[in-house]
Amino acid sequence: MEVIKKRQKATSNDVMVCLDSVDGLGDFVELERLIGVEEDDLAVQNELRNIMLGLGMDGKDRVLKGYDVLMWEKGRG
Repeated sequence: MEVIKKRQKATSNDVMVCLDSVDGLGDFVELERLIGVEEDDLAVQNELRNIMLGLGMDGKDRVLKGYDVLMWEKGRG
């Protein structure tokens, strides 16, 4: 499966924000914590959720599948 995307990246306070435009799927925002692997996973998830809310997004549009899986599912539908 070939996934073609354009990605723009920015980093703020040890959080990487990626803006992806994926051919055939649309636009996505990915948030990733860059450091603090020893930190509590729940605390990091809460931090990323707060950033997401601050960007005007809510959890109803959250996608946990990879682009390849989404493309495969779209092709079946």
